[in-house]
Amino acid sequence: MLDYVGEAEGLATTLGDQRRLAWVSAYLSQYHFWMGEADRGFTAGQRALDIGKKMDDFGLQVLATVFLGLGSLTLGDYSRAVDYCRKNVAVLTGDLVRERFGLTGLASVLSLNILSRSLATMGELGEAHARCNDAMRIAESVAQPYSLVTVCVLGGNLHLDKGEVEQALPLLERASLLFETSKGFFFPSVASSLGVAYARSGRIVEGVSLLERVVTAQQGTFLRTGPFGQAAVLMLLGEAYLLGGHPGPALGTAQRGLKLARERHERGHEAQGLWLLGEIASHGDPPDREMAENQYRQALTLAQELGMRPLVAHCHFGLGKLRTSSRDEAREHLATATTMYREIGMAYWLERAEAG
Repeated sequence: MLDYVGEAEGLATTLGDQRRLAWVSAYLSQYHFWMGEADRGFTAGQRALDIGKKMDDFGLQVLATVFLGLGSLTLGDYSRAVDYCRKNVAVLTGDLVRERFGLTGLASVLSLNILSRSLATMGELGEAHARCNDAMRIAESVAQPYSLVTVCVLGGNLHLDKGEVEQALPLLERASLLFETSKGFFFPSVASSLGVAYARSGRIVEGVSLLERVVTAQQGTFLRTGPFGQAAVLMLLGEAYLLGGHPGPALGTAQRGLKLARERHERGHEAQGLWLLGEIASHGDPPDREMAENQYRQALTLAQELGMRPLVAHCHFGLGKLRTSSRDEAREHLATATTMYREIGMAYWLERAEAG
């Protein structure tokens, strides 16, 4: 990708063609975000967007906005991702919902997907599901496999967020069938989501096997990057190991994921990694309560900063279950978790928190 974009940049520079240089910048933005080069990604994306506005190039503005939204999501800047994608959703109406604007999938669907995922991470699950349904209607009407796969994965993950594994599986298994048309690119997102769904449903061996295949496929290939890059997948594999009763492999895998998240400035994944380390420590034999409390509190601080309300609730739940402090403080953590789960609409987790 970089070779071809570089060649296009040279030609556009020779021609003095600012519009084509801006399109090059848009694709460079995508590339840099995938490679963990956040500053360069935003610089290129913003340059493309600014030129698109100056030249009144609608398609360029749409393309650059999608990449800036995706980059913001990957880096854990969920509010900014929402702002970018709402702008696209507002203007992509009528026949425009069926246009790609230089993307592989439909720009309207991809914008709705990023918007929905960002909203869900912030705890706005009602609107997240509504936007996912909007994306599904568009993708179904066009019957484009690429867009359908992305929405099925999104829908499955939204159910997983709420603890609704049985509702997630049909969507993720449908995505698994659809992605055969472009299996290389979609393998990380489909297989990692399906793998953790299997693990959470008790199908540990199947889940771990899928996730291990993703990790192997990502090593040394282009599949190592993007929103479903190594950091995110390693944390899902760590969770699957823990669910299977293997805290040793879970710890090593989670630590690798956390290290990558920090190196690539993926702050949302960093917060999730800290929480997972808290879970692993709390489920040790015997539990390392001091370590678990430390990891939960670090995750809580970062999650609060990023506005990740469901993860904030999970951290309070973890701290409440530890009971390392006074009974009153433990009850306060559990009460906070219960209140947040109820407000967000996470019934499965609410039931667990109420049970203490």
